[in-house]
Amino acid sequence: MDIETVRSIILSRLDMIPRYRQRIATVPLEGHPVWVDDEHFHLDYHLRHIALPHPGSTDQLKDLTSRLMS
Repeated sequence: MDIETVRSIILSRLDMIPRYRQRIATVPLEGHPVWVDDEHFHLDYHLRHIALPHPGSTDQLKDLTSRLMS
């Protein structure tokens, strides 16, 4: 499955899971956080294609995962 197919599948279902396109905001005067739609949400920022350099060893995967999670 290529990245465009994955992107299309996610976009076709994104309206079913509003939380995925929301952010936390603070209610004025009350101060408690609430979820609001993020008007600047772009799937391309959150969904990216990445590959390991050849030969794709376990150590390379661990290094890549470490960088992504940091």
